[in-house]
Amino acid sequence: MHHSWKEEHDILAFYLYLYGEDNQISLNSVSRYIGFNDTGSLKMRIKNFQAVDGQENGLEHYAKLTKQVYDNYKNKDPVIHRKKCLEIMKMSNNSFL
Repeated sequence: MHHSWKEEHDILAFYLYLYGEDNQISLNSVSRYIGFNDTGSLKMRIKNFQAVDGQENGLEHYAKLTKQVYDNYKNKDPVIHRKKCLEIMKMSNNSFL
């Protein structure tokens, strides 16, 4: 089944690209939140951010949304970005944290 990426999904993926995993925001917790059975698609999206950021070995065929999130969050304070991620994941009725 094809997944339609939403802005909040890219905000989470970009956080993981920039800062890596922590005790609440991880590949597994974000993948579960998005509805994936494994982390493969999320890892590919992180590779898209790598390409947008001009890094080698990134996946260059990224969505406009990915570029927009990159532009909106690349200079965001890490504490604010993390807080936004936690808010996104807590908006769901399920507990992913």
